[in-house]
Amino acid sequence: MNILLTLLVTFALLSPACQSSAADNSRSNNSTASNRTGTVQTGKSKKLLPYSLGEKRGFINSEGQVVIEARFDGVHDFSEGLAAVFNGVPYGNGGTSSAGHIDESGKLISPMIFNDARDFSEGLAAVSIGENWGYIDKSGKMVIEPIYSQAGEFSEEMAQVGIRTPDVYLKVGFIDKTGKYIIKPRELLKQYESGEYYGVGDFYDGLAQNRINGKWGFMDRTGKMIVKPVYDEVSDFSEGMALVTINGLSGFVDTGGRLIIKPQFKAVGNFYDGLAGIEIKGKHGFIDKTGKFVIKPKYYWADRFVNGYAAVVLEKKNYKWGLIDKTDKMIIQPTYKSIGEFHDGLARVQTDDYKWGYVNTEGKLVIEPKFVWAEDFSDGLAAVSVETDGKTREFGYIDHTGKYIWHPTR
Repeated sequence: MNILLTLLVTFALLSPACQSSAADNSRSNNSTASNRTGTVQTGKSKKLLPYSLGEKRGFINSEGQVVIEARFDGVHDFSEGLAAVFNGVPYGNGGTSSAGHIDESGKLISPMIFNDARDFSEGLAAVSIGENWGYIDKSGKMVIEPIYSQAGEFSEEMAQVGIRTPDVYLKVGFIDKTGKYIIKPRELLKQYESGEYYGVGDFYDGLAQNRINGKWGFMDRTGKMIVKPVYDEVSDFSEGMALVTINGLSGFVDTGGRLIIKPQFKAVGNFYDGLAGIEIKGKHGFIDKTGKFVIKPKYYWADRFVNGYAAVVLEKKNYKWGLIDKTDKMIIQPTYKSIGEFHDGLARVQTDDYKWGYVNTEGKLVIEPKFVWAEDFSDGLAAVSVETDGKTREFGYIDHTGKYIWHPTR
């Protein structure tokens, strides 16, 4: 679950005062082992969430029981059963940090010998030794030697890597999981000093953005250009369609390189839930994948559709958010300062007093607005924060009923 508390716990929760709060949390949830031991708990859910104890970070389960004691300076969320963990000052900030990965019992899969580490993706994780990046497998074994100056996550069996050379700023290519080049390094990053240096993207739906001579197109896994580089801007593929812009107007191409919706819109978003948001003369609506209007432009503002719903603002003078479905039925009347996306059947909403709560798909307020910040629900839980003295924020987790499974701590 990638929710805000991953960052908030890592960077904001630094007070030693939370030591007693963490212990109280563990006791209040009938923990079967002390939160100082790191003993694995036996609960109904194996979902692990980051928490803070003083200046250290660890993990609790979805019942609020401490599973991995707080002994790290920084942690990432679990990915593919493993989580990146860190101690010391981040290497990129001039420090000499140590990094590694732990399993769901808190056991290191290898010594913390790396200076930096990224999440696992498709069975491999990028790690650095000094300035050089390579890849390890889930046993902690280095399977691709650290010879790269940059290393991305694996996606569709490929990872983007970069090599610095004396004559150019960076050459970029793509490797497979053996370290073999699928697309050899080329001088794809140009005009660095002007800021226009990103010339290649990651692969989505089998295609990656590629810029040649200042124009954008898409290449396949062999490096062949499927969509010719004629566009001023492009987006990654989403639901089989990619946004392309030329001369200030945008349309869509499919993965076969065919122009499905000709460039005609001055403002348009990617496809989500089968619909794309567009703006015409200051009004927002939605089109389908043929370019046909499903919801005519009539809203002052509109967000993307997610799980069948989209947040909208009717008019500028009464800037309030509501929620519509795909038939353009107003599910939640425009009454909120802000409204999030539906996840697990609930959407976060902000009232005029800047407090956050949650509504269901019928528009009923099911968790009262009492939080100074709230994240979307995921796997039955949401990260929330409260203020204890008007300025100090404390962070915790709630379930669908609004009950704390981890009481707010600093």
